[in-house]
Amino acid sequence: MQTPQVDRRAPKPTADRSTLVLIGPSVRAAAESARAAGYLVHAIDFYGDRETLAASHRWTNLEDFRRQLRLSKNGSDSGGDRSSGEPELCENRPLCENRPNDGLVKLLPVATSFCVVGGFADGYDWLEPLEPQISSAYGSAALAEVFAASTDPILLSAIAAEAGVEFPNFRQQGRVPHRWLLKKRTSSGGLGVSVAADDGRIAEDSFAQQRVCGPVFGATLVTEGGRVSLLGVCRLLKKRLTGRPFVFAGAIGPLKIAKDVSDAVIRLADCWLRRFRMTGPLNIDFIIDPRTGRIWLLEINPRYSATMELIERAENDGDGPMLSLLGDPALVLGQQRSSERPVFVKRTLFARHDQSISAEQFEADVGSTKLKDFCWKDTPAQSAMIPAGAPIATMIYRFEADRWKRDHRVRTLP
Repeated sequence: MQTPQVDRRAPKPTADRSTLVLIGPSVRAAAESARAAGYLVHAIDFYGDRETLAASHRWTNLEDFRRQLRLSKNGSDSGGDRSSGEPELCENRPLCENRPNDGLVKLLPVATSFCVVGGFADGYDWLEPLEPQISSAYGSAALAEVFAASTDPILLSAIAAEAGVEFPNFRQQGRVPHRWLLKKRTSSGGLGVSVAADDGRIAEDSFAQQRVCGPVFGATLVTEGGRVSLLGVCRLLKKRLTGRPFVFAGAIGPLKIAKDVSDAVIRLADCWLRRFRMTGPLNIDFIIDPRTGRIWLLEINPRYSATMELIERAENDGDGPMLSLLGDPALVLGQQRSSERPVFVKRTLFARHDQSISAEQFEADVGSTKLKDFCWKDTPAQSAMIPAGAPIATMIYRFEADRWKRDHRVRTLP
C-alpha cells in the first residue's frame, strides 16, 4: 500500500488523494494513522466516535455497510432495504446506476483501497466482493484464507516449530480437558476465549487449548516483498468481565526486549511470510513463561492491531520523520528507530453498570488528571446509553513507574 504523501507531519487531505476505506469493529486508531499518512479516510465501524469522525473524511455504520454488501454479493434488488439508509460510500446514489446487478462495489472509485483493521466474530467471507481492492496487501491469497490461517492451531503449531518456539497443546474435537481454554476460531480481543467447563465439548467453530501462564505481549512488525522489520513490543492488559475472563483492556509499550525474543519474533514473521507474502503491518501475540523464559506463540494477526498506536506514538514523540504503519512500507522499513523511546499506556474504560455517557464528561475530566500526555480516545460523539461490560472510551498517557501502582487501574467517570 503506497502512501500518497511524503510530508506526514501536517497532512492536508484533498479530493484528488487516494481514499483508504478502513473496515473493523472499531477503526479509530487506524483512521488516525491513515490520515497521518495522507489518505482520505473512509471509516466503517460500529461506533463512529468523536475521534474517528475527526480523522475521517466519511463514516459509515458497519452493519449498514454489511447489509448493502450482502445485497450486492447476492445480486438482490439493487434498491435494497431503503429504510436502513445507504452507506455513505455510495454517496447517496442508487446502488445500481447502470445495470441491475452492478451492485455496491462497481460504484467505488478506482483509487479506493480497502484495509481490514479488526477481527470479526463471524469470519470474513462476507468481504468477498471487495477482494480485488483488499488482496493487494495479501498477494495471491484470498482474504478469508489469510485471516482463517491467523488463528488456525495446526498452521500456527507448524510455524512455531519452524521458528523454534513453543505452541500450546490443542484439541479440535471431543471433550475439553480440565481447565483448558476454549477458543473460537474467529475470536478477537479475547472476546471468544473462555475457561471450559469440566464437561464441555468442543464446538465446530472452536478449538480447545492448554492454558499457558505468563504475561502476554504483542509485537508490531511491518512487511514488504518478503522483508520484515520489528518496530516494537507491547505488553497486553486484560480485564475479566462476566463470562469473558480475557477481554483486551489495553497495553503498555513499547518495551525493551531481549535479543533472543526479538530474534524469535522475526523468525515467526519470516515463517508466516513464506506462506503469505503480505505487505503492511503484522502483529504477533505471544507469551513469555516467567519461570523458564520460553516463548509461546498465541496468534498472528495480518493487519493493523490495537497496540500499534503506542508504537507510532512513541516513534513520533521526537523531532524525526513521522511514522504511520499504514503509510509506505518501504519508508517504514528504511526509517531509523530511536534507541530511547517513551513508554505509553493504553487503557480501555468499561461500564460497570448501565449508564448514560456524554461527550462533555470527557472534556471536563482531562483537566483533572495529573498523568503526563493524557488524552481520551474513542469517546462517544453524542450522549449514549452504555450497557454494563461494554467499552466506554480509551485512556492514553505516558508511563511513569512511580505512578503506575496508583494510576493503572481502569477509572470510572465522575
